[in-house]
Amino acid sequence: MREALIEADLAGQAGEYPIGAVLAIEGEIVSQGQAWHNELRSQVRHAELNALLDGEEVGRAEYFPITGLKPG
Repeated sequence: MREALIEADLAGQAGEYPIGAVLAIEGEIVSQGQAWHNELRSQVRHAELNALLDGEEVGRAEYFPITGLKPG
């Protein structure tokens, strides 16, 4: 969680929404992301998506489970 908060702080300093995310496998952080809505002029570049894309670039995306939430 601490690392995600650092990413959020960096995003805020860059003029973005202060949102950060990290992906970890067995306690090891393999990628991180920040919100890039303003820089990329995109409403879909959430921190979580950017962390997934970063993980894909470093070749670790095959380990990321696809999960979702639905109303109960």
